[in-house]
Amino acid sequence: MEQKISKKKIEAAFYEYKEKAKRILDDDAKINSLLENLEKKLKTVPAVGTGLADIVIMAEMIKAYVRKEYTEIPVGATIIAVAAVLYFVTPFDLIPDMIPMMGFADDIGVAALSIRLIHEDLMQFKAWQTARDEEILEASAAGAADADYIEEE
Repeated sequence: MEQKISKKKIEAAFYEYKEKAKRILDDDAKINSLLENLEKKLKTVPAVGTGLADIVIMAEMIKAYVRKEYTEIPVGATIIAVAAVLYFVTPFDLIPDMIPMMGFADDIGVAALSIRLIHEDLMQFKAWQTARDEEILEASAAGAADADYIEEE
């Protein structure tokens, strides 16, 4: 049985999940649970190339936002990211995930739509993340270098 899904249906479903995302964004426990569920689901999704890599980046961006480490992201982009992840982890959506091969098509469609909508925000987050990681490495290296000069008695 072949099921087709239209771009219009994907967009409608996505916007429905944006409303749900607005409601859970301020609840740290729900966000953390959502991100744990995303991690579990990603382990079950058949390989589809690098298309889902940005879902992981979205999750990292959400975590950094919730921890107040990265706050430069507009609230609208955060809502889009949460909505995409929420839709992605929901097993009963336009095409239930249990349907072999087709079950993830709508999830990937919603992910692709959200990635297009917040692409610039994702790229800015990745740049921030890279700069932060470099600072941490430099600080670690400086600390290690300082430790070489300490004499033990």
